[in-house]
Amino acid sequence: MTTTQEYGTALEPVEVVDAELVDDDVVPGAGEVAVHDPVDAVLAALDTDAKEHLNDIRPKKTKDGYTRDWEIWGEFHDWLAERTGTRLPLGKVTVGTFVSFVTYLDQVVEAPPNTIERRITGVTSEARRHGYTVPKEATEAARRALKPLRLDKRRQQRGRGKATAITPNDLRKMANAPRERASQPGARRRHTIVVSDLTRLRECLLLGALPLAAATRRTVSGPAFSCSMRKPQTGLTSPTCRTPPGQ
Repeated sequence: MTTTQEYGTALEPVEVVDAELVDDDVVPGAGEVAVHDPVDAVLAALDTDAKEHLNDIRPKKTKDGYTRDWEIWGEFHDWLAERTGTRLPLGKVTVGTFVSFVTYLDQVVEAPPNTIERRITGVTSEARRHGYTVPKEATEAARRALKPLRLDKRRQQRGRGKATAITPNDLRKMANAPRERASQPGARRRHTIVVSDLTRLRECLLLGALPLAAATRRTVSGPAFSCSMRKPQTGLTSPTCRTPPGQ
C-alpha cells in the first residue's frame, strides 16, 4: 500500500535549502539592534525638503524642457529595445547608455550639438529627481563624445537656415487677424494670445513699408485700427495709421 492509498493525499514537492548553523560571534553585528539616530533623520528630512524646494523654484520653462528631455530618454530606450530585444530600465544611467544616447540624438534624431548638450543636462537632472544615481563618469563620457560634434560646422547648422521671405499677402493676413489668436496644436503654450494694438500697428507699418505695385492708394482695416497707404511722386509708400477712439 502506497502513501497516497493509505492517507488519500499525494506528497507535495518541497524546496530544500542547504544551510549551516554558525555561532553569533562569527557574523559581525549579529544580534545587535539598530539604534535610531535623530541626527541622521533630521539631515535626511532637510535633504528631501531642499530637493523639493529647488524643484519648486525652478522656472516652469526649464521644468517643461527637462520633462521633454526625459520623454526623449524614454524614446531612446524604445529605439534601443527594438534593436537589442531587451528593454533597459530608465534608471540605469551608465557610460554606455549615455554615450549611446548622444549617438542616437546625433545620427537618428539629427539634433544640433547644443540641443544634445541640453538633453544631457535635462536627463541628468530628471534622473536624480526620480531618485536614480547618475555617475559622474557617465556625464563626463557623454560630453567627451559630444565634443567632436561641436566642432563640425555642418552639425552646428542643423535647425538653422534662411527664413522664408514674407509677402504682402502674409502681412495683410497678420494685420486683419483677430485680436484673440488660439495656440497651434504643436505649440508649447496652450493659452489664447491677445495681440496688443501696438503689435498690430507695427504689422500695419510693415505692410505700408512694402512697395505697392498695382494701386497708388490702398486701405487696410482691422478690428482695432485702419491704415491708408499713399504712394507719392518719390515712389515710396507713406503709411498713415489711426486707431479708432476707445481702442
